[in-house]
Amino acid sequence: MNKTINQLLAPSLREIVREYCVLMSRKELSELEEERLAEILELANCDSQLNFWMDESNHFLGHELNLLEENDRNFYKDQQAKMREYLGVTCLPVKTEPNPCTSNVHEPIC
Repeated sequence: MNKTINQLLAPSLREIVREYCVLMSRKELSELEEERLAEILELANCDSQLNFWMDESNHFLGHELNLLEENDRNFYKDQQAKMREYLGVTCLPVKTEPNPCTSNVHEPIC
């Protein structure tokens, strides 16, 4: 199952993740950008799907910006392989009930 990011994420969630990546890749943030980043982090505390994609974004940015050492990369690859083997699934179920912490209702990953 090869799905694109557009197929995996609801548009509202995709936009938040994109904005997070832009903010996290900047060397310095304005006060307004710092406030927005804090808002996004607060949303992620209440939204497990957003939290997951932000973690994935951090991992991706770590590779792209050469912030991860080779041992870290190997550790992540090992963890991913263990997770795939343990789950034995290609699609993770996602709780689709409205989340009281955010007004966004996200589509399931499948």
